[in-house]
Amino acid sequence: IETAQQIAEEGFDTGSPLDDVLDQAERQILEVTRSRRASEFQSSKEVVSRVIRELVALRESDNHITGVRTGYQDLDRMTNGFQRGDLIILAARPAMGKTALALHMALAAARQGKKVCFFSLEMTERQLISRLLCTLSGVEPDKLRFKLMDADDQQRLDKAAAELRKLPLFLNYCSGCGLAEIRARCMVLNRKHKLDLMIVDYLNLVNVSADRGEVKDTMDLALGEVAGGLKTLSMEQDVACLVLAQLNRNCETRTDHIPMMSDLRNSGEIEQIADSIAMVYRPEQYGELSDPVTRESFYHVGRFFVIKNRNGGTGEVRFRYNDSLTQIYPYKK
Repeated sequence: IETAQQIAEEGFDTGSPLDDVLDQAERQILEVTRSRRASEFQSSKEVVSRVIRELVALRESDNHITGVRTGYQDLDRMTNGFQRGDLIILAARPAMGKTALALHMALAAARQGKKVCFFSLEMTERQLISRLLCTLSGVEPDKLRFKLMDADDQQRLDKAAAELRKLPLFLNYCSGCGLAEIRARCMVLNRKHKLDLMIVDYLNLVNVSADRGEVKDTMDLALGEVAGGLKTLSMEQDVACLVLAQLNRNCETRTDHIPMMSDLRNSGEIEQIADSIAMVYRPEQYGELSDPVTRESFYHVGRFFVIKNRNGGTGEVRFRYNDSLTQIYPYKK
């Protein structure tokens, strides 16, 4: 009540810019939410009963992956899928294929009947659908872009479109959105459809503004706050949350270019908040043609480095892809 009164008073203060009022209201609401969750206790009796029921259901099920499957079998085996309430960070340098990989995960989840929402701060719904159509049909994006399709391509696209229309996949172009708007849209959609997975593409584009005069509110700290807000949202709405993030240039100064935790902006806070962190690396982007140890070819080979996994182990997972990154394949030697 006190927070609501403060927000109302700030709303009537005509001397403050609207964006500043909205940002402050967002912070106050998130703080109330975090405080409420921290003060809610559950008895061991309640928690133990719930855990035992889940373990019994898992034992009796043929499905050994308890979370949302990503479409990458080796990654699923390592992470046990994306779990409800978890915040998963997928980070990479530009042009490594973050969006393409995330779309592949969204498509794989939707094909299992999981309800998925995809918040894009960079690409419109039309652009996302075009990519998904290429993934499902196998038609190269250049054929769509330059109108080079033949009758067979059109037939495959029509078939892909028919499948895509039936999938429980919800796309939202939210360029310039802040955390409060993403939160509001997710809550409305979740009430209607009970989501299993939400994806945010990407963290660094979520609109944040630092309070004037407060040195601590740098952009990096603001991104940490956004990550914390998305973690809170995933727990409140009981949905797995995959967030894409951009790495800084530090990995490009190293000889092996392999990303590390410190390459993630404000890595300390995000590392603490996230349940899982995976980094994507495509050796070909740096002219690396083969594995220096095994001499295996790196031609169209991508690498996931799972560097944090609260629910399991860490390690490397490899995959293969086509020229346009619209097709992802299991890695086979």
